[in-house]
Amino acid sequence: MAQQYTDRIKRTSRLILLEMIVPLCLKKRTTQFLLPPVDPSWFNQKGKEWGVFSMSDEALKAFEEKMLEQYTKTLTTVSPAFPIKVFALVDRVIGVAAK
Repeated sequence: MAQQYTDRIKRTSRLILLEMIVPLCLKKRTTQFLLPPVDPSWFNQKGKEWGVFSMSDEALKAFEEKMLEQYTKTLTTVSPAFPIKVFALVDRVIGVAAK
C-alpha cells in the first residue's frame, strides 16, 4: 500500500510540476532557466483542485494520460522535440526531489 501511495504522489507531483513549468517553457522557448521555488501549499492546493488524491487508480491513469497529451500538444507548438526536453527537465527535478 505504501509503494502505491508513493507512486501516486510521484505521478501527481509530475503533473503539477508540468502545470507550473510548461507555461514558463513556452514563454521562454527553452528549458535553460532557473526554476522558481516550489510552493508546497500550491502543490497541495492544485492536487485537491484536480481531485487526484481521491481518484481511483483507473481515473488517475486516465487523467494523467489526458494531461500529458495536452501538455505534449501545447509544447509541440515550439518544436516536435520540445516536449521531450520539458518532460526530461521535469523528470530530473522529480528525481532530485526524491533523493
